[in-house]
Amino acid sequence: FPKIGQFRDVINHIAQNTRFVGLDEAGEPMYDATKLLPVLAFEGTIKLHGTNAAVVRNEDGSVHFQSRERIITPESDNAGFALWASTINWSNIFDNFVQGSRVEIFGEWCGGNIQANVALNQLSKRFVIFKVYVDEVPVSFNYADHGKAIFNIRNFLTFNVLVDFEKPSNSQNFLVERTLEVEEKCPFAEAFGVIGTGEGIVWTCEDDPTIMFKTKGEKHSASKVKTLAPVDEELIATMEEFTSNTVTE
Repeated sequence: FPKIGQFRDVINHIAQNTRFVGLDEAGEPMYDATKLLPVLAFEGTIKLHGTNAAVVRNEDGSVHFQSRERIITPESDNAGFALWASTINWSNIFDNFVQGSRVEIFGEWCGGNIQANVALNQLSKRFVIFKVYVDEVPVSFNYADHGKAIFNIRNFLTFNVLVDFEKPSNSQNFLVERTLEVEEKCPFAEAFGVIGTGEGIVWTCEDDPTIMFKTKGEKHSASKVKTLAPVDEELIATMEEFTSNTVTE
């Protein structure tokens, strides 16, 4: 599963994709800066501090397990995920709940001693599904089996926000506030009676689920992800008023 970028990365991506009009004679990209940027809806799901894991059914029907970077087995494992996953009847899940030649179930293997200093440490190890691809296309997939320690992140607290990419800073304080709430008290752990630190939120575009970004709190800034700073709404309003009164059409 690819690394999830930050809010600024999505802002740049949307601007470039919307305003790209082709290549010039030298093969350089051309952009139309007058094109209005869209307003897009995003759903936020709780970001869990564990290790990335996946179960993949290949085109030939075989099933393998993987971490973010490699195929894993019970003999060459990542935090015990392959050992646990080898006890699950994945063929039954694939046959009854999702159709396609190649199916990739991505999730976070978390809890126990997988990570430190988060509320999840007080829970048993579990696989929390957050994204499923069928033949390389993301699909809706709400399967869960708590008895087998398989959960689905969309069955827990979610958030919704509209981002106007002409004025993305207007959404920034909402993103910051929700992220700090999750960091202060992890909603996923709280659902199991555990109160403690959470990590952040993953925001997925409802129109195009391949567009995602993450927001994390200060307690996780050591992971080299810069936190999203709040904006001065009064200053933004003053800037917009000045521009409106000063700059011609």
